[in-house]
Amino acid sequence: MTVQPVGMAIWGLHHQHPRWYWPLFRNLPQFRPVCLCDADGAFLAGEETFFGLPGTTDPAAMLAREDVEAVLIFLPHAEMPAAVKAALAAGKHVLVEKPMGATLKQVRQVAAMAARTDRKVTTGYCWRFDPMARRIRQWIADGLLGEIIHFEGRMTAGGAWRYIRDHAPWMLEAAQAGGPMQNLGVHWIDLFHWWTGLEAVAVQGRATRFGGEPERTIEDCACAVLEYANGATGLLDISYSAPRSFPQGRDLFVSIRGTLGMVNWVPSWGGDDNNVLLVTEHPSVGDRKVQVIKEPTSQVPGYCGQMGLDYLADFAEAIRTNREVGIPVADGVRATRVAEAALRSAATGRRVKL
Repeated sequence: MTVQPVGMAIWGLHHQHPRWYWPLFRNLPQFRPVCLCDADGAFLAGEETFFGLPGTTDPAAMLAREDVEAVLIFLPHAEMPAAVKAALAAGKHVLVEKPMGATLKQVRQVAAMAARTDRKVTTGYCWRFDPMARRIRQWIADGLLGEIIHFEGRMTAGGAWRYIRDHAPWMLEAAQAGGPMQNLGVHWIDLFHWWTGLEAVAVQGRATRFGGEPERTIEDCACAVLEYANGATGLLDISYSAPRSFPQGRDLFVSIRGTLGMVNWVPSWGGDDNNVLLVTEHPSVGDRKVQVIKEPTSQVPGYCGQMGLDYLADFAEAIRTNREVGIPVADGVRATRVAEAALRSAATGRRVKL
């Protein structure tokens, strides 16, 4: 039986991700791109040429199209809840880019709307689909690390200049939650919980801003110490400070430690190999207490490579089979809650209980 592709529209083009995701759709017959929508008519005209799709400046016209079954929303964060509401009211399935709103209140609004609809709603915590992230989750479930006592996550991307280059200057506004902690740090916050189920109960944060252009109100670097209910500690180092020449434009590192072992992971990005050190005293491994793993990753063009492809394929399958999406938007509430608390702590100098 042939499964019909999901007709989709892209809503919002003043964002890095529509162009970055676009190459993935060459390998996703599950989707049929239909149209674009952006309020900036002059900019839209150029994007119509790039994507090879017709565009409209009128969201109502896009949502009225019967061939649009799903909408991918890449609007400024503060505009996302209203867009999700409009798309669901029109009967569309929704992929809304994380963090789904500019405030915790807005993110909760999106989660509440998703809970009330029979449409599929998902968001971009695509690290859950990384093959190595899934192996690490299984190691933890199998007890190879014992009781988890410590996390560490670093995610450093290029500087604020990228958002001017990529026609998304709104990302430089703190009121849009465009800074690294709310834009990038939420990934590791989400992944730590997905791996372990542990809940953060308090956070102490620090944020700094460098001088120079472009003008911005976001932080450039944000750090946080997270306290978990079982006594575990988490450290986050999240920033827009990678040099322009840094390979693949990202500096990524994750470590997770337990009473029986630990994992150090340098995640693949842009087609690099996954590099992992697993050390465990668990009796099931015998003499293989130290394992150095270099795992090649599939060379898939487009944002996030194979995990991005798998994330989008999961969304299409959830629509066609009427099952739950792999990344429910309710989980984004948790990540935003911690990230927002870290910045509130940074502003006040005080530890914030969650």
